[in-house]
Amino acid sequence: MSDSKFRWRDHKLVIGILLALAVWGGVFAAAAYRVQHVDHMTYDLRRSLIVLACVALFASFWLIMLWTRRGRKSRFNSHDPPP
Repeated sequence: MSDSKFRWRDHKLVIGILLALAVWGGVFAAAAYRVQHVDHMTYDLRRSLIVLACVALFASFWLIMLWTRRGRKSRFNSHDPPP
């Protein structure tokens, strides 16, 4: 089995963190959609979209950093002489 092939079991922790982050963002987006002011409730979809966009931006940045780190590690390990 080659090292470049994606294996789910190797990424269980990252996938679990991403799913938890998605649930957390969904809960906050639902709470941001419905806001109670002093005398009435307001519903604004833009607030929840902002929350979801921020969660997606953070998750994307985090995945890009993990991906570039993985590329650097494999590049440095390929230059090591065999034992």
